[in-house]
Amino acid sequence: MHAIRQWLCPLFLASALLLVQEAVAADNFNRQDVTFTSEALDALYAAADGYPYFVQAYGKVTWDVAASSPVTAADVSVAAPEAEGELAVGFFGSRYERATPAEREYMRAMAATGDDPVPTSVVADELGRKPSSLSPARDGLIKKGLVYSSERGLIAFTVPHFGKFLRSQPI
Repeated sequence: MHAIRQWLCPLFLASALLLVQEAVAADNFNRQDVTFTSEALDALYAAADGYPYFVQAYGKVTWDVAASSPVTAADVSVAAPEAEGELAVGFFGSRYERATPAEREYMRAMAATGDDPVPTSVVADELGRKPSSLSPARDGLIKKGLVYSSERGLIAFTVPHFGKFLRSQPI
């Protein structure tokens, strides 16, 4: 059940969760006499690519670094590197560590092509292998909720920024 929930949440529930999270966050900010400018909220959403957990992570760090209310888009910019660092360790790192060496190689090949869904044949070309030989790694990643296939022959990360994280890591 955990694997299904982990896979479905980013795909189908992100928009609904974000709406709930925005309402709760706005209520919490108002109780603390802290407001966010609309530009700051737009910057938070953009930095997080709309992914609810990332909105929370960027929002927490932004709240911590903001000198005063209202929180501005500039505050979000200052907080972004720290939020990305926290996500690299606590979010992406832990997921990457769950992958086998073959699955990590597959994810790195995906990341090398960019952030959009990638044809599995391109991943195979990147690795210099036949697509069928990579099926076990791809299937393992799907079962772990790290990637998904939106249509036959395409593969993508289940969360935004995973490719960026992998490209920033030493090999």
